[in-house]
Amino acid sequence: MVEFGKREFELDAPQEDGSRLRDHAQSILKATGQMPEEYQSLKPPEAVIHCWHWFIELNRTRASNGFGQNPISYTEIVSWSQLTGVDPEPLEVQAIMALDAAYMSVQADEIKKRSRKK
Repeated sequence: MVEFGKREFELDAPQEDGSRLRDHAQSILKATGQMPEEYQSLKPPEAVIHCWHWFIELNRTRASNGFGQNPISYTEIVSWSQLTGVDPEPLEVQAIMALDAAYMSVQADEIKKRSRKK
């Protein structure tokens, strides 16, 4: 699940021209009819795809601290759970937290890349 999420986050990261890597991939696909391997998404594990959807819901409500985005907290998961009626199992919460760690890692890498280019 984490590998799938990390690849999705990388494909959604803005590039030097401001567009996402996913946009570049779609342009290549449209022009050539083939998707280069380095642009391909991974297939999500079916057994835990619901955790991916839950993560996306939580990610949309992510707070910021003025320097960047904050990680998703357990408090936010509890609030989300109460509001949505979803009662995740401990392993599902761990999956969400692992996806969040991957998300934060990709975001940090993108910030480093941008700062090196300035």
